[in-house]
Amino acid sequence: MNLPDQYHLHLTVFFRSLLAGLIAVSAIFALNLPHASWAMLTIALLGFKVEVGSIYVKAIARIVGTIAGGVTGALITITFSVYPLLLIGSLSLVILLCASFTSRYQGMAGYGGFLAGNTCVLVVAENLGTTDIYAIGYFTLYRISEICLGIVALLMSSFLIWPSSSRMQLNRAIVELRSMLAQVADLAEHPRDDNAHTFVVVHTQLHQVMLDADQQRYYTTFIDHRIGRISGYVQTVMLEILNQVAAFVMLRRILLRNQDSPQKCIVVREAFAKNYHQLDNQLEDIIELLSNPERLRSYPPQPGQESLLDLRNHRVSFYRSLTAMLALCLGFTLWVVTETPTGSMVLIGSVVVTMSRILARAPHIPFVHIVSPFVMVFVTVFVAEYVLVIQTTSFWLFCLICMPIQALAVWNFYRDPTNLTSMFYMFLFPLMMPINNTPDYQPTELFNNLLALFMGFLAGYVCIELVGNPDQTRLARDYIDSLARLIHQTMTQKSSITAAAFRQQVMPLNFEMLSLYPENQETVLNWMDTATTIGSANLKLRGLEQNPQAQEESKALYQKVQEQINYLANHLHLPESGETASSDDRVRQAAMDDIFDRSWKLYSDRKTSLDLDLMLLCGAVRRHHLLSHPGA
Repeated sequence: MNLPDQYHLHLTVFFRSLLAGLIAVSAIFALNLPHASWAMLTIALLGFKVEVGSIYVKAIARIVGTIAGGVTGALITITFSVYPLLLIGSLSLVILLCASFTSRYQGMAGYGGFLAGNTCVLVVAENLGTTDIYAIGYFTLYRISEICLGIVALLMSSFLIWPSSSRMQLNRAIVELRSMLAQVADLAEHPRDDNAHTFVVVHTQLHQVMLDADQQRYYTTFIDHRIGRISGYVQTVMLEILNQVAAFVMLRRILLRNQDSPQKCIVVREAFAKNYHQLDNQLEDIIELLSNPERLRSYPPQPGQESLLDLRNHRVSFYRSLTAMLALCLGFTLWVVTETPTGSMVLIGSVVVTMSRILARAPHIPFVHIVSPFVMVFVTVFVAEYVLVIQTTSFWLFCLICMPIQALAVWNFYRDPTNLTSMFYMFLFPLMMPINNTPDYQPTELFNNLLALFMGFLAGYVCIELVGNPDQTRLARDYIDSLARLIHQTMTQKSSITAAAFRQQVMPLNFEMLSLYPENQETVLNWMDTATTIGSANLKLRGLEQNPQAQEESKALYQKVQEQINYLANHLHLPESGETASSDDRVRQAAMDDIFDRSWKLYSDRKTSLDLDLMLLCGAVRRHHLLSHPGA
């Protein structure tokens, strides 16, 4: 993305948030609604999305999550208000389920679970001790209506300030994806030992860009029916990109190891270049389709296989959801023991920090990322309210000072969505900003609320540190077992797994494995790439034995490589530090080398797409075994 486009997007985020805040606050005061901070919080949590389709889909998730959590919280409060143990028990169960759902699913679904859990806790905490059913109902209704108001305000500002076409936003994402794929191709086709780190960095960035582009495709389909016509085409090409990138990893290694065999290098380079140019042409075709609405309307429909990005790791879900539940119980205990009138904020803070950590996919939260936003919020709100505008009763002066601060907070989070300090500040500021007409100057209340929220965050932090995650070895074993099951599914004719389903299930495993081993990224990256290439290539060749176009030699070679894949899937493991290869490993590696050499000869003699896929499969098997058994 060029520099002017970056500035344009940054300004869009800032001014949209600013205008949405002014619209929401004006409407809230006109309608005399009691909790303006909820609308402001909605704008903050949605405002960093640039494209209208993403805002629209996230808004749906926010409304659904808020309604589900609000209704559940109201029912818990009404039913168990006089039974404290049953109340906290049922609330804990809800948080356990919501946290587990958020941990399992990414994107829109996970965000909905996050909102449902937080809203349920808020409704219960703010109405604890209330027996009036109507008061509880009105509180829940106000919560939902003000969130909807914040959504409407942000959508209005999105259409008024540099409205971003869903189609063109997806187009930009595909253009960026194509550019990064070209970088990976260049680094793979012209390998050097000194550019290994650059290759790993670009490879990792491309995976993230690809995931963002796929999410963009998913969101855009909801708001532009024309994109739905090519959704399947785009999805297929993106899956091929993953296969091609894994193939480039193999190509780079082959070229580095065979620099003294120029003829072999030429054949291998030509084979990979053929696939890459076909894929590049498909990306160019998609870009042209997205740039031409008339052609897009007439394109034959190819719907995508839409499914939630599921982590499928029960151990992770259990630990993270248990952490949220324990934080809730600890926050409730602190409330009861201290008997503080702001105890509800302790309860809310304990759940917010643990659920936010799940949403951010962060294994831990450094303590400085908790302290920093509280200090920053106290300073900015105190200065804005009690230094700058204390001499006036004009709400609009206060509003014109505070609204840009919130817009800056949203913009800062847009710049780095992985920054936990920015996320917590963006969450805390609208809650602590006293939006009243006229402003209510109570510095003691501000301090007490922040202190109570900090105690809740501290309770959540302690639970994350004590319970947070299972150890690295058990987590890695879970991910490897999941990968082994997926590879086995690609080998049986009875399995109904498709290439799209295989890649969608492998993708989160890839990211989680990389996060487990930050100090050994290149090895893990190569190991995961070769393993997933085995599964993808196997799906392409499944049923080769019955293919009338396949030569007998290809069928026999395919049978041999299946035996090796079965062995690898049954013994799938990352090598430990200092691990050496046994004599059996060396014998098996020699057999795999022979299979790869035979597949290379088959392709160089016939140059068919089937033999190319077979060579890729044999190369991935050979390389994966070598990565799993260093020295073999």
